[in-house]
Amino acid sequence: MQHQVLLAMDAWARSEVDNKFTAKYEKYAREFNRDEPMIDVLKDHMYKRKYGALYWGGVTYFTYVEQLLQEKNLSLLDILKTYQLTKRMEDDNLLSVINSLDE
Repeated sequence: MQHQVLLAMDAWARSEVDNKFTAKYEKYAREFNRDEPMIDVLKDHMYKRKYGALYWGGVTYFTYVEQLLQEKNLSLLDILKTYQLTKRMEDDNLLSVINSLDE
């Protein structure tokens, strides 16, 4: 979302955002393209204190989620907006948040 915010604020040009995002994304996406469950890969990076990889692992995950949503004419941003308006004050733990987002 940081890149989308920088674009919306006219702080960076589209080409800057695309270049910076692509460079970082490609650097770390390979580390998450494994046959292991994502949570196991994340735990491995946490154990090794590879915090950059953890951050970009999240980016990799949400980029994939956004692609799947677009196939259904949905967007993560729209889902998050709806969540903020309807469920945000009801969920008191991570599992509740995940279940609400899945709905």
